[in-house]
Amino acid sequence: MVVRWLSMYPVEFIGRICITGSVLGEYQQTGKVYGAELPAGLQDGDELPSILDTPTTKAEEGHDEPLDAATIRGQYPEETRLLIRMFGLISAAAREKGILFVDSKVEMGLDTQGNLTVGDEIGTPDSSRFWDFAEWQKSRKAKERKAPPPFDKQLVRAWGIEQGLNQSDQFDPEKPADVARAHQLVVPDALISATTQTYRYIFWRLTGMTVEDYFERHLGVALPRRRKILAIVFGSESDIALLDGALVPVYRGNAERVETHVISCHRNLSALRFFVERECRGADVVVATGGLAFALPGVLDALIHESGRKVPVIGVALGKEGSEELNAAQFSISYLPGKPVVMDEINGRVYTGAEGFRAACDRALNGELPPPKVRIEKPPQFNIVAASLFQSR
Repeated sequence: MVVRWLSMYPVEFIGRICITGSVLGEYQQTGKVYGAELPAGLQDGDELPSILDTPTTKAEEGHDEPLDAATIRGQYPEETRLLIRMFGLISAAAREKGILFVDSKVEMGLDTQGNLTVGDEIGTPDSSRFWDFAEWQKSRKAKERKAPPPFDKQLVRAWGIEQGLNQSDQFDPEKPADVARAHQLVVPDALISATTQTYRYIFWRLTGMTVEDYFERHLGVALPRRRKILAIVFGSESDIALLDGALVPVYRGNAERVETHVISCHRNLSALRFFVERECRGADVVVATGGLAFALPGVLDALIHESGRKVPVIGVALGKEGSEELNAAQFSISYLPGKPVVMDEINGRVYTGAEGFRAACDRALNGELPPPKVRIEKPPQFNIVAASLFQSR
């Protein structure tokens, strides 16, 4: 690690292009953010007219506090211009990868020669907020708009809020006893795993490389790579013939093990449960492949989730191009409520045909998959009668 000593400014320079997070409440109360008058009617996640600078203190202890933006611009004009310029460059690069660069903080200071230098990190999920651009666009069409799921440290922040870490009456950073009690909190393994997956995923989306790829290509360091176990489930034997030899390179690839199964979804529900309980054990990814009204990926995903396992399912649709069979398979994957089955989200489509199958398997073994989506439970209702039957006519 190469370290340079900097005399740091007591300011965190923060840029934003969407209204969300800590500034949303201020806007809802005053119509302003850090003194800037904003258009009326903005909702969570809406785009701002331009990049907005919203500086805060860089607290040694406790929480960072908002600073007057106009004052900071006057005190640090060059630094503010640099913040806006860097934000624009990163934003443009992220947009090309289908990612919206929402907000970010930058820390600056002077080196030993008095030169302005950016310190700490730039554009990471620790210092910035990222959204999938397509998901953000869809979220703007709702009547009550909400920000889409972020790819950053929000998971950890939300857990901290659940523990009461943001409540000064419970955890006062000025009180050593409260600080000690906070340090004794144990972060769950599941949260660490989910955060790791989120960070790896946004790195892959922005760079096109895994962390291991980057270290090897750019730093000359060969990190250990864990070879994965891939389970492929076909809806019928006839589906295999449609792949035109695409299975061969998968078997010859760098997987620890590739297991292939044929299970007809609507005919063999008990066999699917057996697969989830027995054959699926140890698998890192399941690739469900088939055609027609293709329920297999969604049912497998539901059963795996019910079992408590964290195994992602990628759906691959098969069928003749333009046929009803292929359309039905694609719709069966893409129109699942909550979209739990992994698709080619970068290109906004379902993995399709032999080429899509190869791409899905290659990604499962050599790329990164998105973090699991939040499951919204929908309890069943039995023996109900529609209220409309009793309305007077």
